[in-house]
Parts: sequence; structure tokens; C-alpha cells
Amino acid sequence: MDNQENTDQTYELFDLVSRDIENGVINRGVWAKAFSDTNGQEQATKALYMKLMVERALQELAQT
Repeated sequence: MDNQENTDQTYELFDLVSRDIENGVINRGVWAKAFSDTNGQEQATKALYMKLMVERALQELAQT
């Protein structure tokens, strides 16, 4: 996969995670980690959660 495809895929994953958050669909374990790591700061929790979920999805895709 070239860099442009990887970037596009990453942006699509961020979009998906963002929509999930808007719809109240979250992974509670990942959310709890993000919450803990950001000392409960709501905006920082959302940002870290998105990053963690995208990283997780990219790792899963790399294994397939």
C-alpha cells in the first residue's frame, strides 16, 4: 500500500470513529483508557480515543 492509500484509509477510519462517537457507539474499554490517560478531560479523551481506535483498526487491517 502506498502512502496516499494509507493516508486516505487513515482519514476514512477517523471519519468512521468520529461518526461512532456522535452516535454513542464506543468501545468502553478503550474509552476508559483514554479517560484515564487524559485525567478525565473530555475533549482530550475524545481525541485520544479516536487515535487509539484508528491505530487499533490499522493494526487489524495489517494482520489481514
